Amino acid sequence: MLIQSIIIYKLVPFFSDDYLVDSDEGGKAIIKKLTRCGIDRNKIFKLSVSARKNIVLEDFVKREVYISSVNYCIQRRHGNAKQITLSDITDENRPMQLKKWCEEIDLKPPNRREIAYKILEHKQTQDLVLSNRRRSLESLFNKITKVLGTVTNSE
Repeated sequence: MLIQSIIIYKLVPFFSDDYLVDSDEGGKAIIKKLTRCGIDRNKIFKLSVSARKNIVLEDFVKREVYISSVNYCIQRRHGNAKQITLSDITDENRPMQLKKWCEEIDLKPPNRREIAYKILEHKQTQDLVLSNRRRSLESLFNKITKVLGTVTNSE
């Protein structure tokens, strides 16, 4: 439920003025824009893992699940195109690595949202979160629920 809540929190617009951003350069740019518009910095949540600076939501998902979801999206869009492998990407800023990989083989990268929804389909059969990133997600989840109030579990 934790990763699903975090993914949904990132994909679905908030009912209040709260924001979840990645800790990469894009996330930093979004934070600047939001604060310039008068958004309280305490209402902006940033994904992070210790001292790493380029962490995005996809980096919290098990690499096998991410790769499987990406390959499904590639096959759906491009048919029998080349498939990405575990050795093609690491656990830091996977979308950027995927983009570079796709450029190398002249392929349009799958949409991040499409990949995220495919990742959620794996929830029924396996744990989605990398074990070494679980604590960071739990900490972020606790910060979010403190600001937004209690999250009810409908399962």
